[in-house]
Amino acid sequence: RLIARGDYASKVKLHQTDELGQLATAVNQMSDDIATSQRELNNQRDEYQNLFERVPCLITVQDHNYRLLRFNREFSKRFAPTPGDWCYHAYKGRTEKCVSCPVEKTFADGQSHYGETEGIGRKGQKKHWIFITAPMHDENGNIVAGMEMSIDITQRRTLEQDLKKSEEK
Repeated sequence: RLIARGDYASKVKLHQTDELGQLATAVNQMSDDIATSQRELNNQRDEYQNLFERVPCLITVQDHNYRLLRFNREFSKRFAPTPGDWCYHAYKGRTEKCVSCPVEKTFADGQSHYGETEGIGRKGQKKHWIFITAPMHDENGNIVAGMEMSIDITQRRTLEQDLKKSEEK
């Protein structure tokens, strides 16, 4: 019962060499194996979580209604979304889905989509992003969410526009 509750340090203490002793040894070995597997899973989960949170791009995970299921620290810092907020509202201050929504395309065909888009930042300034989407599947292969990763290229676009104006002069 202790092992079933996650207490893998507990051992069956039975110092016999008969079938019950062999069973106790097998249960103890199984407990050690489960503990090792659990540690490895926890390490992998922590590594994934750190990558998700610390990557310097914006990452969201959206449901079929474009509601934000998850988002990373960078997205939260830039847009301060509220729980259950819609992607288009958080990113661009819109009240409805974007006309050419890449996540919608991902839901429709199960493929990744990429491109550039523009919108309004949290302080009302014009912003430009490069994005890529990816489908997220359940164990049966059904698309249950769409992930969108974006990089802010506003500074680059501004410099390009300034250069173009300078060349025209």
